[in-house]
Amino acid sequence: MDIFTEIIARISIFFDSINGSLKSTNVSRTRIIRFAINMVYAIAISALLGLIMQIFSFVFIVAFTGWNIVGEINLWVMPLFLLLCFAEINLFNYKIGNFSLPKKVLHLYVVLKNISIFDGIWKTIGFSLINSMILMLLFGWMLSPFKMPDGVLPMVMLIIGIIALLITMVIYHEATANEMNRKRRQFLIAMIVFVGYLVLNIYQMGKVLNSEWNNSTIAIYSTTILGLLLSIITVIDKARDFYRIAKGTYKDEIDEIEKKLYEKYSYKKGIKVINEQKSDLRQSFNDMRIIWTLGSRKEKRNILLYMIACVIFLSFAFYFIWGIPENKILGAIGYVKVFIIESIFDGNTELAAIVLVLLITAVFIVRFIYYFIRNFRVSNIIYKIQQICKIELCLIILISCSKDIFPIVYIFLIKYLLMPLCLLFLVSLIVLSVLIKKESKEKTN
Repeated sequence: MDIFTEIIARISIFFDSINGSLKSTNVSRTRIIRFAINMVYAIAISALLGLIMQIFSFVFIVAFTGWNIVGEINLWVMPLFLLLCFAEINLFNYKIGNFSLPKKVLHLYVVLKNISIFDGIWKTIGFSLINSMILMLLFGWMLSPFKMPDGVLPMVMLIIGIIALLITMVIYHEATANEMNRKRRQFLIAMIVFVGYLVLNIYQMGKVLNSEWNNSTIAIYSTTILGLLLSIITVIDKARDFYRIAKGTYKDEIDEIEKKLYEKYSYKKGIKVINEQKSDLRQSFNDMRIIWTLGSRKEKRNILLYMIACVIFLSFAFYFIWGIPENKILGAIGYVKVFIIESIFDGNTELAAIVLVLLITAVFIVRFIYYFIRNFRVSNIIYKIQQICKIELCLIILISCSKDIFPIVYIFLIKYLLMPLCLLFLVSLIVLSVLIKKESKEKTN
């Protein structure tokens, strides 16, 4: 993922440096040229992002749903969709003479790189679940002296769980004095809630579409769409506020990263590299010509073999890319999935999914432990606690998903490992937040 985002940053720097070099006195001409540069950039980014998103989406659908692919797969649907979005942004800002689409994407990249959005999502989910669980247990402990009928107890626990989750959301949403951290948490909560709401609404719309259409189903469908629109507007508002605050907070870091990227990947640097490569290539051809003219038969034979090998390799690569239909590749992935589930898990899809989650979590645990040990001496205390939090969260997921794998010892794992781990994770998050606030204050001073 880091390599992928770095490529986007380099492309953005290259096109933004071209926009920055436009110094014509003809405003209309400069505006048209800048619009054309932004569109070429939009095509490049849409092709890169769209192809990767399209391939991953098809692989995910085939691997986890088992749906058969009917007909040829068009890999250009997502790139065209992204290109349409970028083109509309470019058109809406056409009259702004100095508008640079690459610069906007670059600023977004730098801000996201500094705020560690994915770490924030995991911390938000972890804090919300663990704190809600602790509050739920405390409320349940408080009500334990009261004798309730068996039929009422599940409803009471459900209400307690909802109240605990709401209290946790309010605390996490508002109880932060630092404006940047508060906006960040508000944006993360809004995004996570929106994703959950979107999944539930997709499930509900699937049921509505499969039922008979009447006034009731139309009202439910319309309400669902309206709720999604209002939710996404809320997420956009939170994202805009957070981006504005973060951009001002990390202004120095943004300028420093932009300066380093411009030194390496601006179009002037690219032209310089191309000229150097042209000189090297010209020199290589001259060397080959001299060897062919004055060299021995062995050297001439080696040159011929090298050229033939290159032609064969390019032919195979061309056939693999263009000669094999995409539906056969993705269909093979589906067959492999069915074979693994049938042969290893006796057709138990749920068990296979749990084992997959456990394996992925175990890989992350090993990775986090490896980097924790590797960077232990050179890293600061904040990095160490961050790695510890990641390890604790992965262990919590690992134990929570092991019910069907280890049913005999699951109660033991919950009592003696899961609950202490949850408390330890919560303490680690509190210590980490205190240290981060202390460090930010020291930087400000």
